[in-house]
Amino acid sequence: MVRPDNEPSPAVCRRLGMTPRGRTGRWYGMELECFHLPRP
Repeated sequence: MVRPDNEPSPAVCRRLGMTPRGRTGRWYGMELECFHLPRP
């Protein structure tokens, strides 16, 4: 989970092989970008 306005964080997630899953407001009372790390 990363804040959408924190531009470097999604880039790090992608470099680590994570895939974006979309935005959600489900946790922490704010809109966050969700990333998923697939199993090897």
